[in-house]
This record gives sequence, structure tokens and C-alpha cells, in this order.
Amino acid sequence: MENVRIMVVESNHMVNALIKDVMMFCVNRDIMTFFKDDDAISYMEKSGIIPDIVISRFKDDAVNGEKIKGFIDEKSDNVVFVFSSEMEKDREKVIGSDGQGSFLQIPFSINDLFKIVDDFIVNDKFE
Repeated sequence: MENVRIMVVESNHMVNALIKDVMMFCVNRDIMTFFKDDDAISYMEKSGIIPDIVISRFKDDAVNGEKIKGFIDEKSDNVVFVFSSEMEKDREKVIGSDGQGSFLQIPFSINDLFKIVDDFIVNDKFE
């Protein structure tokens, strides 16, 4: 459970800060935040750092979660993706037929973020 890297890619500055603060409060891990998918991808290309967990908007004007996932899938198959969307119909696209991934319906609660920590960090996914 040490050195879990969490990437938050969310264009809404308040939501981005909220997710970052909750994750830091819960797990005190390396939290990387970005407001645009291109910035997140550029960071990964330049640094060579691939996160363990990505919490991202599924799709809006500045963030395309599928684009981020496509980039990361070429580098690693051990990354957990948690996508958020206002549209319930996106849940099926996010979870997919393989049952992988997680979905946050917007608006989501702080408890939903705590559940991510419980499911993917506390329950030893990264040990």
C-alpha cells in the first residue's frame, strides 16, 4: 500500500480540488491533478510515471477519459480507472462487458470517494 499514485483529471476546478483533498486526507499518497487530458498525457510521456489509479471525467470539453485510458493501456494493464459522468448511460461504457473499471455518477458524495479508497487502496489492491 505504499507509493500508490493517484491521478485526478477533472476540468472543474472545485471538483478537482475536492477529489484531491479527499484522497490526500484518506490515504496521504502521491496525488497528481490535471484539468485537461492532454496535460495528463503529456506529463506521463515526459516523466514516464504511470499512475496506479486514475479518477477522471469520462467526457467533457477538456477531458476525454477514453483518450487517457487508451494512452495508459499501451503502457500498463494494472491501472484502476474511475470515471465520472452526469449521464447514467455512460455507466455501461465505463464498466464495459469485462466488468473492469468503476463509475461515479455526478453529483457524487464524499462517501463515494471514501468507497474508492476502501475498494482500491485499503483492501490491498496494490500490495
